[in-house]
Amino acid sequence: MSDKARTRRSFLAGGAGAITVAGLACLARTTAALGSAGDSATTGTATESTKKYAVVTLELKWTKDKEFRELMTAVIPHLAKHGVTLVRCWISAIGQYRKVVSVWEAPSHSDFLAALSDPMLEKYRDPANALGSATVDFASLIVRGPKKISPDARRHGVIVTGTVTIQPGMVQQFSKILVDSFPTMGRHGVILEASFHTEVGNRNRVLDLWWAPDANSVYQALSDPVLDAPAVNLDYSSTMAGELVEISTELTFP
Repeated sequence: MSDKARTRRSFLAGGAGAITVAGLACLARTTAALGSAGDSATTGTATESTKKYAVVTLELKWTKDKEFRELMTAVIPHLAKHGVTLVRCWISAIGQYRKVVSVWEAPSHSDFLAALSDPMLEKYRDPANALGSATVDFASLIVRGPKKISPDARRHGVIVTGTVTIQPGMVQQFSKILVDSFPTMGRHGVILEASFHTEVGNRNRVLDLWWAPDANSVYQALSDPVLDAPAVNLDYSSTMAGELVEISTELTFP
C-alpha cells in the first residue's frame, strides 16, 4: 500500500505519545510567555472566535483520589472568579491508567496567569504537588463538534480522546479530515465535542475530545470500512503521523 493510499484508521496504532503532563501549580511559569491573539474554530464550514485553553494532565498517585477531588472542588470557584472555568475532566478507563486530564477555558492565555496569581490559591500549591507529576499544554480550539452533548447524556456515556501527531503546518488539513469523519462516527453514536491544537509546547499535537454511548460504539466506529475511503483531497499520510485513542470516564465536581 502506498503512503498516499493509507487512511486515518491505519494510524490508530501509530506513535503519537500521551499528552505532556502538567499541573495547576506550574501554569504561571508558562503563561508568562504567552500572548492573547485570537483564533477561529471550524464547525463544518462555519468559523467563530474562540477562547484559550489549558490542557492539564496529572499522573495521579495511588490513594490520592479523595485528595484530588477535594482540591478540585476547592480551586474551581477561585479560578472561576478570574474567568477560568473547567470544561471537562476525565480519568482513563482504557489506556494509561491513573491519568487524569482536565481542560480549562479562559478568555486569553494571560488570564490563566492572572487567576493563578490570586493569593487565595497559595495554600493549595503544596497539596497539588503532592497529588503526582503534572504539567500543562496551552491550546486553541480548532474544531467544534456538530452538536452539544447534554449533561444527562454525558453521564451515561464515555469520553473518547484521540491524541494526534500532525505534520508541521497541517492544522487546516487535519480539521478537514476531522469534519469529514463526523457522518461515519455519528452513525455509531460517537460525536466530537472539540479538537484542541497545542500552541505552547508540541505544536504538532492535537487533542480530540469525543463522546460515545459506550466502549463498543467506539470500537465499531473505528472499525467502520468507510474510514478506509477518505474524501477526495484528504491525504492522511501527509497530514497525520500517528494517533493514540483512549477511553475515559468523566469526573464531575459539585
